[in-house]
Formats: sequence, structure tokens, C-alpha cells
Amino acid sequence: MRIAVANHHYRQAGGSETYLSALLPALAQTGHEIGLLAEIDAPASRSEIELPAGSPCWIVEGFGRRQALHSVRRFDPDVLFCHGLVDPHLEAALLEVAPAVFFMHNFYGTCISGEKTFKSPIPRPCQRRFGGGCLLHYYPHRCGGLNPMAMWNSFQLQSARNRFLHRYQSIVTNSRYLAEELARHGLSGHAIHLFPQACLEAEPELLSPPAAREPWRLLFLGRMDFLKGGHVLLEALPAVLQQLEHELHVSFAGDGPNRQRWESMARSITDRHTALKVEFTGWLSGDGLRDCFSRTHLLVMPSLWPEPFGLAGLEAGLHGVPTAAFATGGIPEWLEEGVNGCLADADPPRADALSQAIVRALADLAGYASLRHGAFRRASKFTLERHLEQLMPILETAGDKHASLSAR
Repeated sequence: MRIAVANHHYRQAGGSETYLSALLPALAQTGHEIGLLAEIDAPASRSEIELPAGSPCWIVEGFGRRQALHSVRRFDPDVLFCHGLVDPHLEAALLEVAPAVFFMHNFYGTCISGEKTFKSPIPRPCQRRFGGGCLLHYYPHRCGGLNPMAMWNSFQLQSARNRFLHRYQSIVTNSRYLAEELARHGLSGHAIHLFPQACLEAEPELLSPPAAREPWRLLFLGRMDFLKGGHVLLEALPAVLQQLEHELHVSFAGDGPNRQRWESMARSITDRHTALKVEFTGWLSGDGLRDCFSRTHLLVMPSLWPEPFGLAGLEAGLHGVPTAAFATGGIPEWLEEGVNGCLADADPPRADALSQAIVRALADLAGYASLRHGAFRRASKFTLERHLEQLMPILETAGDKHASLSAR
């Protein structure tokens, strides 16, 4: 079967690219032909999505939309596997090429900003069905910025995406939270398939814990913007330090628009607390990320928005690193209090609730050891093999429809 995969980025920009780097070689190993269409060759500093040897790749910013579409048509895919595009004209044209399956990684087509969060007066998840009424909430709830033209353009884009969702043969998602979001938008009768996304380590490995004499080491991993909540983690650290009565080292791995603000905030806090150290490492991947996990006691996910899934927590779990996080979005579907980490009340998401979750995870050494093993056991269930067993029948069903239409 020929599978054409469509994604916005060609390089490792986030979770969907990490997922594709593991999935595409696995699909090729099972005998399928793979082609990749990407809109942009960015971010330039990151590694490329891992493609099977000999697989074609069409980058729209280099080819142009017309030539890229021509190349996809010549590839003659049996099925398209789409992961989110920015250009609605490109997506509309692709949907004419072959039956398509969509992987719902986020709030694609269900929110003007794509964040599904009211930021004012306090951050809280939005449960609205996307539509014209959302324009009335955009400014009062600070759903996005203050530029009216940007608001309208985003509304138009998400409206087009909402229409496209109804044209896909099937929609795959990895959390009940997103499945419920789709149902809220009239897609409950659609072919929605809910199953866990794979963790991406080929061989899970429970690494040795950091030495007991070392400081407690916490890790924030992800994009540094307001809704990822890094500032709330920083606000929580003095209380954690006081309650644990132990030195703390905190690493912020990632980048984004709030990095400088968080760095300034971290300097202010560490100037007042000599037992606290905070470092900003930039983006980590591959061996660098694995080495970071090997030196980490606890991953902290202080997200203020409803995380669609939160794959980083399971990736950390494959190294025996438990997680403390706000109980929002899809996170409680894989993070169980006292089993593989600790959950903080997210209504509203406050620094004191987060600090208590962190302290619960680390205060008792025997309990912490149990969390490490629980994190490893839970993450080890999310295998690529299991994921493929569930995904392939969906792609094959769509491909069979293409073969039937071609025969006619």
C-alpha cells in the first residue's frame, strides 16, 4: 500500500514530528511505500523527520503548491494520512487525491486560537462548540491576541478546518478528551478511532535513579509559552524547597516566546533561595534528552490549558521518571495519582496546588520508588507494535475504498 503522509513541518517541531519519525520507518518495514508532504522545511535548527530510505519527500515551500500536488498525484497514494496543515487550499486539494485519515493531535478546527482555553479572568478550559459565537468571547476571555484582523483570519482558517474534518474517511485520536471534543462538534457518527499513541523508545529501559545524595532534580519539557505554565512552576518552587528541606535543581528544556521572561523570573527567585538552581538548556532530543531523563527525578507538566494528551509524560516514564501535572485535558487518562505520579487540582491551576503535587511525589522515598516503577510499567504498555496493530486496519480500510473507486 502506498501511504502519503501530510504534515506542516518537515523538521522536529513537536510531538507529531517525533511520532512520525518513529512511525514511518515502521510502516516501511511492514512493506508499505511511504511519501511525505510537508509545507515548510523548518525549524532550521532541528533534525528532519526520519524517512525510510528511498521515500520521496515534497516540501511545498520549495516545490510550490502546484508542483507538490502534482508530485503527490504521481505517487498515486492509496491513502493519505494527514496530521494538520496550515494552507486550507492545499488541504482541500489533497482531499481530492485519495481517501484520507486524519490524526487529531490538537484542537484542529474546533477553536479560533487552537488552544481551547479562556485565559481571562483565570485560565480554564473552554467547552464551547466552535462557531460564530466564539467571536464574541475572543476579546473578553483573551482567547488570542488583540488584532481584529488576526482574529478574523484565524476564525476563517478554523472554519475551513472544521469543514474538512467531515470529509475525512476516519479520524484517529489518542485521548478521550479529544474524542469528546469531536463528538461535541457533530462528528460522533463519524469513524472516530480512539487508541493510545505509541511511546517512541524501541526498548523501554528503567534507568538507575540519581544518587540519593544529589539534589532533587525536576524537569520542564516543552514549548515556553504562557499556557504551558512554566511561570507557575517557578512560583511553586519556594514552597517545594521549604517543604522538602532539600536542595532543588530545575531544568527547563525547550524554547519559546516566554523564555526570557521565565529566565528573568528564575534569576529573581534563585537570588533569594541559595538551595535552588534553575537552568535553561534549549531544545533537547535523542541522546541529549535521554541523558537528561537519566538525571531527572520528576517531570513537571504545569500546563494551564487542556493538554490533548501529554506524550512527554509517557516518554519520561520509559526512563522511570514519574510526573507531576495539573489534572487537565487528556493528562488524567494516563497519569494516575499515586501510581505513576501526582495530580494537582486544575480548577483553577494554582502554584500552591502544583507545589503540593510535587512534594507528594518526592517527600517519601519508598513512595517515590514505587512511582518510578509505576511510571515505567504504565509507559511500557504504549508500544509502537500495539499502535500499528490498531492503526493499520484503519489505513487499509480507507485504501480499499481507493482501490474500489479506481477499479470502477
